[in-house]
Amino acid sequence: MQFPKLYCRKSHYVYLIILVLVLCLTIPTVSRIVKRDITDADGNRYVGEMEGRIKQGFGRYEMVDGTVYEGEFKNDLPHGEGNIHFDDNSYYVGQFQNGLPHGQGTYSMSNGDVYIGSIVKGELNGNGVYTYEATGSTFEGTFLDGVRHGFGTLTEANGSQYIGGFVHDLKEGLALEIDGDLDEFRGFFRNGVKHGEGVVKIVADGVLRFQSWNTGRLELDETIVPIENCRLTIDGIEWMFKGNECIDGLAHGEGRAIALDGSAYINHGVFILGKLIKGITTSFQLPILDE
Repeated sequence: MQFPKLYCRKSHYVYLIILVLVLCLTIPTVSRIVKRDITDADGNRYVGEMEGRIKQGFGRYEMVDGTVYEGEFKNDLPHGEGNIHFDDNSYYVGQFQNGLPHGQGTYSMSNGDVYIGSIVKGELNGNGVYTYEATGSTFEGTFLDGVRHGFGTLTEANGSQYIGGFVHDLKEGLALEIDGDLDEFRGFFRNGVKHGEGVVKIVADGVLRFQSWNTGRLELDETIVPIENCRLTIDGIEWMFKGNECIDGLAHGEGRAIALDGSAYINHGVFILGKLIKGITTSFQLPILDE
């Protein structure tokens, strides 16, 4: 059977219209990135790639206050790799996310300080290296919200070092401090100063000294040596015992004990005939250095 020619032509025409409509609705619109040079009402100038009215791709944004950003944009904001220079001559080079420095980068400040490391939402966060122009010192360690916080190494211009903890930018907890003469102090800090017990090793003669500090003030300083009439051995290590009494040449009663190798101490311990009965042993070993 054959359909009339006129009917066939009309049917084909209807099918063609339907096909065109379907294709128009299903084929995705291809966005177009173009390079433009625009200046907004405030005088800020942008030269770079745009998608419609949105900064998208690579570009340079010059603000009226002197700040200049050059790098990648996404959804109208710095995003990806870029660099930003401020009117005070400070600048940041590195990664951005949603308009803020975020990721790894280098921040050079107007006072000459330089930070290289991790940044989170515009703040120094994570591991990094900070160099202080005024003092010539360098800190390598962890940061939290722009300040030293966690474990790190502070090296001064004269070669002295502090290796240990920081809390809100201040030295805190157990640390190793090496002075310019390479003498070593292993002990505790609080609020930025020595506080509590520690052991000093004099490099010139190898002498060990036990010290006690109170908010930066030295209250006790004595050489660590064996006391023959008050012998004390714990786990194969000999200790110096300071107490009220000793029996048969052995540590006895209440007192303080310091390992002869300077590795630990016991404060307010209770001993019976050379054996530790009660007391807390505090180590001067830093796991990250002594493991």
